[in-house]
Amino acid sequence: GGMSNEMYNTIARVTDGIYE
Repeated sequence: GGMSNEMYNTIARVTDGIYE
């Protein structure tokens, strides 16, 4: 993966916690 992938993964985890 690239920086975009890592960033997307991080954002996905953050949003997952928000929409928990």
